[in-house]
Amino acid sequence: MRANALVKVATFNEFTRDNDPYEEHDFGFFNLVGRTFYWKIDYYDERCEYGSLDPADPEKTTRVLTLKRDDIRFAHILRFRSNWRIPPG
Repeated sequence: MRANALVKVATFNEFTRDNDPYEEHDFGFFNLVGRTFYWKIDYYDERCEYGSLDPADPEKTTRVLTLKRDDIRFAHILRFRSNWRIPPG
C-alpha cells in the first residue's frame, strides 16, 4: 500500500484554486483502498533545522514529504533532497 500511495502523490494533479490557491502544489489528499491519505511537502534548510531561506534553490533546500493515512495517528515521514522532482502533471 505504501508504494501505491507514493505513486499517487507523485502523479497527483487534482489541484484547484480552492485547494492550491498559491499554486505551490505542496499539499493534497486522495483516496486509496477505502482510506484517505494526506500529504504535504515542507521546505527546510540543508540540516532540516529551520525553514529554507530560498525554497527554489536546491543547494539550500531539503524538501520533506509527510504522508499520513487518516486512520493512523502518526505520519510516515519520507525525506528527499531538493533535486528529486515530482513528474509534471
